[in-house]
Amino acid sequence: MLDTIITHINTKIGTLSLFEKTYGLCELITKDGKTFPAEYCKNEYKQVSDFDKYKGSVYHRLTGNISTEEADEEQTVSCDPFYQRTFPIRTVAVIKKDLIGINNDAYLESKVAQDFLSVIGETNNKALRQSLRVDSVSFEVENLIINRDTIFNEEYEGMEPFFRYEYMYIAIDYSIVVSGSFSCFDLICQ
Repeated sequence: MLDTIITHINTKIGTLSLFEKTYGLCELITKDGKTFPAEYCKNEYKQVSDFDKYKGSVYHRLTGNISTEEADEEQTVSCDPFYQRTFPIRTVAVIKKDLIGINNDAYLESKVAQDFLSVIGETNNKALRQSLRVDSVSFEVENLIINRDTIFNEEYEGMEPFFRYEYMYIAIDYSIVVSGSFSCFDLICQ
């Protein structure tokens, strides 16, 4: 289920034409006393890096436990109980400022962050609901961060900052809430 949602988000993010490199689900790992985001691929973790090689990069990671709870649903048409599954997510983007086709001024990060936020927030569409076989998918944004030092300190530990000032660093914390009958959630590979 989460892989379908992240793939859908990455497709939507691609419409902004800001990113050359999109990662799937990543996680913070600690190796040799350093903590950093990494993607699990072919039985090993690979650090999300080489930001300066790309026009822009984006990755996603869980920020807490996935929860599933029974929800009150008065309009259920089946006998199955109605459930909500919540995925707490952080999406982080690194974008080179001079490659963006709008005014490069003091408001650039805010403008791009708003565009980025609106694309992530507009994902509750019919195609996604049908592919997941659920009643709804909603995105509840909790935090939008454009301060590079704050984001770096939350994503990396034991490392010196390596982002140059010609890059924007944006993080969006949100919860993806998927609602549907119990049968939507009972497949382990979904």
